[in-house]
Amino acid sequence: CDCDVGWTGEDINECDQEAAFNYPLNDTRRMCKNFGKCVNTPGSYKCDCIKGTFGFDCSENPDDCNMTYTGIDGKVYPNLCDYFDPGATCTDGYGTYTCNCSEAWKGKMCDEDVDECINAAALSPPLILCENNGTCINTKGYYKCDCINGTLGFNCSENPNDCALSNELVDGQLYPNKCISKDKYDREPNCTDGFDEYFCTCSDYWKGQYCMDGLSSALVPPQILCENFGSCVNTPGFYYCDCINGTMGFNCSENPDDCLNITACGASDPLANCTDGFAEWWCTCGPDYTGQFCDLEMVIYNVLLLIGGNSANEKDLIKMMRDLLANPSMMKDLVPFVIGLQSAENRTKMSWSAEDLFLWIAYEEKALDVNVDLTMWNDVVLGNCFTFNHFNNSRSYLMRQAGEHGGLKAAMKLNTDEFVPWTETTAIMVFIHPNSETIFSESPRYNAEPGAQTTIQTTESRYRRLGGRYGKCVKSRDEVQSYYYAGSYTTDGCLRSCYQDEVMKACQCMDSRYPMEKNAKVCELPDRECVDSITSKGDVSKWADCSCPVPCANSQFDASFTMAPFVLSNSKCNSLSAIDRLNVSSCMDLHEKPDYLHLSIQVPRIVINVFEETPSWTFNKLVGNIGGLGGVVCGINLITLFEFGFFLFFQLPLTLITNR
Repeated sequence: CDCDVGWTGEDINECDQEAAFNYPLNDTRRMCKNFGKCVNTPGSYKCDCIKGTFGFDCSENPDDCNMTYTGIDGKVYPNLCDYFDPGATCTDGYGTYTCNCSEAWKGKMCDEDVDECINAAALSPPLILCENNGTCINTKGYYKCDCINGTLGFNCSENPNDCALSNELVDGQLYPNKCISKDKYDREPNCTDGFDEYFCTCSDYWKGQYCMDGLSSALVPPQILCENFGSCVNTPGFYYCDCINGTMGFNCSENPDDCLNITACGASDPLANCTDGFAEWWCTCGPDYTGQFCDLEMVIYNVLLLIGGNSANEKDLIKMMRDLLANPSMMKDLVPFVIGLQSAENRTKMSWSAEDLFLWIAYEEKALDVNVDLTMWNDVVLGNCFTFNHFNNSRSYLMRQAGEHGGLKAAMKLNTDEFVPWTETTAIMVFIHPNSETIFSESPRYNAEPGAQTTIQTTESRYRRLGGRYGKCVKSRDEVQSYYYAGSYTTDGCLRSCYQDEVMKACQCMDSRYPMEKNAKVCELPDRECVDSITSKGDVSKWADCSCPVPCANSQFDASFTMAPFVLSNSKCNSLSAIDRLNVSSCMDLHEKPDYLHLSIQVPRIVINVFEETPSWTFNKLVGNIGGLGGVVCGINLITLFEFGFFLFFQLPLTLITNR
């Protein structure tokens, strides 16, 4: 037999073949759609469809949401979901449909009303459907609000302002409310809106439900009637305020903002703010600025306070300080100029005292009193200086012992934490000079550094010059045109005095950095450029109108300088207290404090080198030489005359007689 398609020697069960694929019931690949059941038949199969579907493969499913249904009112509807609930939707099924209700309805056919009022009250916290004390009433499919008197709107949310809309007639004049019909001078609103009513808050001068009953003046509590420094002026039955400039309003309570459009405060200081005043304004500065417009740096302001800047030099001081902030290396040149403007008393206070510097000091191993044996004096550039054996000190010490047990010794502290950051070297400057002379910042010096033992061995050389026709020299400071330094005459002091005279001639003042003529005008900062122009002229010794010869007598100290870091102390020193160790020269126990130093100034031998000019010819020597030469000449003449006479009168006649 030649079988048709679908036939074999026996019937094929198509349903079993499909079952082997295990398709889901609603899979479109199934032979029977929409959950239909496959049934085998001889030579084929058929589909057993569920209710609501039909067709050979059950693929046809009519839309049950769009059929013909009769409602209880006898009318025909596509479906009955929205019969009660207009907001309901219909979902098609198999021979039926499902209703999706809105929030206001429930039930299979959306025919049961939801009570919104009860549901809202049951929430936590409760949902207020009706505002302003309105009552919620459930209705079919929704709710409504029963509003109290004075409110309106679906949720009773609207409450008209009775303070503004009451239109009360008082004494023939309409007012928005009665509260202000009499009590109209209170600066704050005194009407409070209610529900179809309002309430009055009376000022201190009125009482009653609507503030229409006046108070006796004796019952009025004391208060400031006029604000912002306004003056109260009494009037019959009341008062008025005379406001100061920049304020307004009945009680002068209004002060317009004068800071509007003001930008000057923040031009330099980003943290500055404008502060409103009465017809004026001012700048409130941040922590780093000050001044009227917050344009002056605080660091400069503090310097001005310290050095006492005044209206005459403040502008120049500020300019100079800003130059220093931009270029700190200028400090070493400019600061002495500024300090020189201070009085000697102020300069002394600005520098260290002897107690600040000296731990102890001794001469030939005997302790000295820093307040008695040292003379303190102030130099504009050097600050406070302390001189041993000063010419103004009533005590005078002679050199009696040479070597390490003689001379001057001291333990000193440097207070390095107080040095300015740009300081190149931290050290004590040591000057060795004749006690009758005044030193200068440029004088030869030795730097004793902290954390070390500094030893200076020195020898003195004295110079004596003849002067007069043998060469020009100065015996007294009165011999030069000007000399403003204390002590004996020195060439350096003369040159600086010449410089001061030139500054006075050009600038009508004297440089405060150097000693000057008594009662001379001090050059201030506005004169700085003029002073600098004189300084720039160069070496004073080469100026034509400055004559400063060397002194006829002076001394000079030559020295050798050694420095050794502190070492650990020995066991003997360890048993001593810190103070006792400082008083024992062999205990160098300051290694733990590099801020300290030991200083020793000594002479290896008590010998003074003297260099003295003497004339090659003196009057006595000249007379002696002339006499000697004359004697020689005269002696030769007498001998010659005697010999000639002897020959003529004795030897010649004798020879003649003998020859005969």
